[in-house]
Amino acid sequence: MNVNENSGKNGPVIIACALLFLVTLATYQQALKNDFITYDDVKYLTANPHVITGVTLNNVSWAFTSTYAANWHPVTWLSHMLDAQIYGMKPYGHHLTSILIHALSSVVLFLFFVRTTNSFWQSLLISLLFALHPLHIQSVAWASERKDVLSALFGFASLFLYARYAGTRKSACYACSLGMFLLGLMSKPMIVTLPLLMLLMDCWPLRRYGHDGPNGQKHAGSGNLFTLIREKIPFFILSLFSCIITMIAQNRGGAIQSITNLSFGLRMQNAIDSYVRYIYKTFYPIDLAVFYPLRPTIPLWQTMLELVLIVVITVAAVRMRQRSPFLAVGWLWFLLSLVPVIGIIQIGDQSIADRYMYIPIIGLFIMAVWGVPQLLHSFARRTMIFCVLSSFLLIAMTTMTWQQLRYWKDSISLFQRCLQVAGDSYTAHDSLGCAYYNQGNYEMAIQEFNKLIRMNPLCAVGHNRLGLAFAWKNELKEAVRELAVAVQLKPDNYIYHNDLGYALACSGNVAGAINEFTTAISLNRDYFDAHRNLGFAYYNLGRYTEAYGEFSKALAIYPTNNEVINMLKSLSATTRPQ
Repeated sequence: MNVNENSGKNGPVIIACALLFLVTLATYQQALKNDFITYDDVKYLTANPHVITGVTLNNVSWAFTSTYAANWHPVTWLSHMLDAQIYGMKPYGHHLTSILIHALSSVVLFLFFVRTTNSFWQSLLISLLFALHPLHIQSVAWASERKDVLSALFGFASLFLYARYAGTRKSACYACSLGMFLLGLMSKPMIVTLPLLMLLMDCWPLRRYGHDGPNGQKHAGSGNLFTLIREKIPFFILSLFSCIITMIAQNRGGAIQSITNLSFGLRMQNAIDSYVRYIYKTFYPIDLAVFYPLRPTIPLWQTMLELVLIVVITVAAVRMRQRSPFLAVGWLWFLLSLVPVIGIIQIGDQSIADRYMYIPIIGLFIMAVWGVPQLLHSFARRTMIFCVLSSFLLIAMTTMTWQQLRYWKDSISLFQRCLQVAGDSYTAHDSLGCAYYNQGNYEMAIQEFNKLIRMNPLCAVGHNRLGLAFAWKNELKEAVRELAVAVQLKPDNYIYHNDLGYALACSGNVAGAINEFTTAISLNRDYFDAHRNLGFAYYNLGRYTEAYGEFSKALAIYPTNNEVINMLKSLSATTRPQ
């Protein structure tokens, strides 16, 4: 194995770690001023009572048992709860944590490569590229994507500890590597392919398989392929369980597209197209967007050309594996780590997503960072040329990242940019409409929500959003009409019943409102808004005992809500719980 436990002094490595960490913080510091966005941040953070109320026994239990938002990632939920405990719901604190984790991940990645390759400058360059590349903005600057940076940190730590185990054969290192992998899976299952990446690392840079040392001796911890696979069986078992849990969670949450909505042929075409688009965006990261809509059709000739390109690169990389093993390892790292999100099992409505490249991009970096010096081998001033190219690349990446971060300051700028570069999409219009709604600009919100309904007249979310905007404009007849349509389209949606109840209460139909609030609670007994609204409905009818009971149930769900606390104090002089 190409690892020397005592190679060189630790001073340069420590300085490089500090530099890497500080440069990452400096590049992303403007994100501290960013707001939460309307796309997932509401569901994950600002309207999630389990997060808002911080770390409690009940919330910890929920984190480990819930498949809310079509995911099971308890460690991510705990990190959000801890942020809420420390910073409240101030956006800067949540962004700061994500930036710190990203910076720390870059450092761990550097330590992994410098340990396994003994190539200080190339290890530093690949880590700087990882830290500064614009494709990573989505994972770092989007509070809801904490799961990306968190799972990567644990994944890199697992690889680092695995490298120590490969060199020392200490069981403690193996156990810690397995533990880090488990924490990573509990942050986001994206790293289920990590055992395969470990096998790639065995080929290069660990050189445990397919490479002998000088005079034919074997490297420490080397073995045949079967032995190396058997060694990773516990990792594969954890991956299997994570895949099963994820499929159950995604299926329950309705996130998986059925074959009737999206044909298998189009999925395969989109998967092939996505690989090429990811390569393109890695080396030319402009016109980035928070959401890229699925295209209804992809020309067959385009798919065939893209498939030929992928096959040619794969064959060339494999054929060069003896002379340039990093090419095959980097290319297969890229291909394999994208498999969970490449779209064969389609999750959501996006064709690609910048955040999906958070870990896979490292494979392309491996090919470039170790491949370019080999191409420059015959040049007299190859070191200077490589340094100049690297410096230019890092400056360009940092500049583009800094500029792109400006679009993430709020939802309006983010989704206006999305519509500009990625074209019309349901998600962009919905999120932009919600941003206008939250800003109190109900006229603009209505325009965006009407666009949703024109795109899909059976869009329950569009009717619901439009109804709420009408309600806040005090156009209650239109509000009740639209909200009733949403309930008809999705009768099992407790939020829609609650929203219709709110509009009915505002229009004076309190009996109808009570019926809707009660239906919402029957669908979700832990729905705070419905208990609170039902409490107000009973209060307005003078049914104070029932109002007290509903407010008490609401407080049990959201113990720090001042509105409910004040109502209970007001009612305490009038009634007592039965």
